Amino acid sequence: MPVVNGERRSIAKLIRFTPSELERVVDQAQASGRPVACFIREASLGSRPRMTNGSVGATVVHHLARVGTRLRTIARTATDQNLPAAPEFEAALSELLETIRQIE
Repeated sequence: MPVVNGERRSIAKLIRFTPSELERVVDQAQASGRPVACFIREASLGSRPRMTNGSVGATVVHHLARVGTRLRTIARTATDQNLPAAPEFEAALSELLETIRQIE
């Protein structure tokens, strides 16, 4: 167990988040290069963890990848149900994937 200022971190506290809140916390922790627990502890104690220089692009790619996952689900559903807009969803997904490749 880590020792801070002569004290051991030995007390755990349950925190409840909505799924969207937790998603934001995880994204911010990743962007700062910190584990989620450290990020939450530091932020709750008044520290504002900063994004690391290389992580901004990674954060954008992460967000775009989540959008891509949702778009892929919509495209599959549209194709499975023979919706007339199905090819448009597939084209949008292809454009998004190409954009992600250009960022990386």
